[in-house]
Amino acid sequence: MPSAAENKKIKRKRILDSAFNLFSISSVTSTAVDDIVKMAGVAKGTFYLYFKDKYDLLDQIVIYKSAELLVNAIKFVKNSVKSKALNDMILCMVSYVCDFLEKNKNFTTLLDKKLSLCVRAFFSGESEEYSSIGHTLVSQFVVNGYSERDAQMTIYLITDLVGSVMCDAVMGNIPFSMDEVKEYLKNSVFRILEA
Repeated sequence: MPSAAENKKIKRKRILDSAFNLFSISSVTSTAVDDIVKMAGVAKGTFYLYFKDKYDLLDQIVIYKSAELLVNAIKFVKNSVKSKALNDMILCMVSYVCDFLEKNKNFTTLLDKKLSLCVRAFFSGESEEYSSIGHTLVSQFVVNGYSERDAQMTIYLITDLVGSVMCDAVMGNIPFSMDEVKEYLKNSVFRILEA
């Protein structure tokens, strides 16, 4: 039987997953908190234990799903990149994230250029799980000669750049199409890493 702390995590995750599904089907504005709690199978009061309102929930979904995306990107890099060079690993992660955002328009719509929210969660120290992801990323940079602060800043810049540019390209080819921007984006990330 799960402990009280585990039950809280389970309920919070059910709310996050239910809201993500509902927001993806319709929209944030047309989804009511009542719809979310009904789908999650929790009481309305439980919702407010974890979230101020559905816009706070949306930010938490972006953090939760972005962290999940970056964890999957890290796993992909570990399993597919033979080189241990930082640039190769980061560029592979960028390619993974770009491909994911291109294929998952519902997620990209919800993301709305806020991919860097997860980076703030990684470095805030508020969550052991997110701090662990942040530490994993930072340690790769530190091993390659970056200070911890420079590593955090570089991760933030790359994440914000990739999230923002990809959202524009995926959502409407504005101001450039995916085909036009993808390679240029990777080259820009490479230049950031070389700075």
